[in-house]
Amino acid sequence: MDDFAKKGDEAPEAAALTRRGFLGMAASVTAAATAAVLPKVASAAVAAGDERDVLEVAIIGAGLAGLTAARDLKRAGCESFVVLEARDRVGGRTLNHDLGKGYFSESGGQWIGPGQTAVADLARELGVGTFPTYWQGKTVMLAGGARAAVDTEGGFGTDPKIAHELEELAKSVPCGAPWKSPRAAEFDAMSVGDWLVKKNIANADQIGWSTGLAITGGASPARLSLLHWLSMVNSAECNYDRLEAVKDGAQGTRLSGGSQILSIKMAEALGNKVRLSSPVLRIENWQNGPVAIHTANGVVRARNVIVALAPMLCNQIAFDPPLPEKRREMQRRWPAFAPGRKTTHVYKKAFWRDKGLNGWIFQPGGRCFGRTTTRRRMSRSA
Repeated sequence: MDDFAKKGDEAPEAAALTRRGFLGMAASVTAAATAAVLPKVASAAVAAGDERDVLEVAIIGAGLAGLTAARDLKRAGCESFVVLEARDRVGGRTLNHDLGKGYFSESGGQWIGPGQTAVADLARELGVGTFPTYWQGKTVMLAGGARAAVDTEGGFGTDPKIAHELEELAKSVPCGAPWKSPRAAEFDAMSVGDWLVKKNIANADQIGWSTGLAITGGASPARLSLLHWLSMVNSAECNYDRLEAVKDGAQGTRLSGGSQILSIKMAEALGNKVRLSSPVLRIENWQNGPVAIHTANGVVRARNVIVALAPMLCNQIAFDPPLPEKRREMQRRWPAFAPGRKTTHVYKKAFWRDKGLNGWIFQPGGRCFGRTTTRRRMSRSA
């Protein structure tokens, strides 16, 4: 680890989805940060006296997507909205681990990198500073009883020739529509692991590939679609290091106060528009509106609904009428977790840096990937 942070009209279709079809359905959805909108039309059946009880917009989810949507509504002059959050906190998949005495680590997402201009602009607007992730020094590789210190130069030590070949393939796979690639069917039929096996990659390099794919892709190479992975490389301007690396890459920058501070600050500005501990149980009349949103704390009615949730969380909500079959299948098949766990270890001094080490530890087989860290003190609200 690094320094602790300073902060439908379509008819239902029952056909099973291929990975390519799945990607098509998922094009407008992200597990990290895009709100899906269900449009509504005001119903003439609503009595005039009831109109005052119908909000313009209800937002489900107080993560980064839901809160930025609410923030944009408020900045546009709309005050008729509410944000419904099931948890007793905001932030979604960003969560600060409060170590006490003003110190924070992140239990969830924590980095931003080149090209991620929206979150960088948001941080500046909210007055949240940034600092670089520490990467200088050698990385420790563990294999059996052997130990080696290697300078990976801020990356994962992967073979640059293989990375370049991957970048060339990614040029034909548009990130916004990977199924349009002329080789989509071919890439869709294999995993990243299938492709890597053909490259006769050295054992030492396999550690870097497996670790990088698990962190960014959330799955082992054998479980990650090559078509999907190439689209991700394409999203980083076909630069594999930019997608994976710490130095000049996606893990290169941290947020002062921990990544959750962005959501905390937005929620503070929204005040009582954000309702915590209000899980949504059912959404009725979403096709025609007004929509009735049943929560654990009562019913909310709105003309428009923004469902700012990861697709698999939508499975916990009953929709009446039911969502189209392909949408339901996508939600059922969307990965619900990544095979990893984060822990925080606190040291009084970064003693490893005196030995020329950066604190990174890799072990084959996915058993271990660690980053040691030193404390960085900041105020809780910084």
